[in-house]
Amino acid sequence: YHVGLIAKCFAALSRQEGVDLTNVVDGLLNSPSRDRQAVAITVLTAAPNPHNLDRLWEHHQERCRTFDDREGPWTLHDYQASGAALRAGTELDPEWLRRRILHADAQREQVSELAYLLKNLGHPEAANIWEQTRDILMAKVRANKPRSILYCIGRFKDISKVDFVLDCLRRREDFANGAALANLALLDPDLAIEKLIDVEKFERYATRNNWLPLLLRARPEQTRQRVLELAKSESDGRRLIENLFTDRAD
Repeated sequence: YHVGLIAKCFAALSRQEGVDLTNVVDGLLNSPSRDRQAVAITVLTAAPNPHNLDRLWEHHQERCRTFDDREGPWTLHDYQASGAALRAGTELDPEWLRRRILHADAQREQVSELAYLLKNLGHPEAANIWEQTRDILMAKVRANKPRSILYCIGRFKDISKVDFVLDCLRRREDFANGAALANLALLDPDLAIEKLIDVEKFERYATRNNWLPLLLRARPEQTRQRVLELAKSESDGRRLIENLFTDRAD
């Protein structure tokens, strides 16, 4: 609690005119203390400095490994915090992200996290970076982590990668099937409606908030007709309709 208050104070100071906390933040970020790192990360989210992106990336990798190894001192909050600081920093220096993707070590680094950074990048250069690095990203991201690539394909409307999306419709790892269906709905709503049958019934239900609103907006009548066809082909078709349209009575 106290660390959180201190972090908020430093963040407020960093936004004040004439106040330069660069050396202070560098010291906090490079400290072995988890609490001091947390203060620096909060400051760099409020007042990003591209100078710190390499060190932030190292910290974020440590937090990612906690989830892979199921052990370590880092929490989901720590992971989200370092991710937010990285997003803020890359908005000021998108070239750092391009270079990092090109030179990332696929064996040692969580390259899927770089794909998520690109997917969320609001800078005008985002589409160019995707075009320049997409094949490299797809080669470097681990096979069991396809979701970040799927979201990039959807974000940048890259119809040339639709085959990859279609291949992921039956993949359950990394929640790939729901992400594939949602991003296929962005790329080609008609094809997404046709391929609903490719996604297992439970997965269609579990991920309905990802893909169903997109299809209902893009192709409302065709979507409802397809759901009705699927329901008629099953012995418990009414349950299928009830599950998908829960909270969407209209």
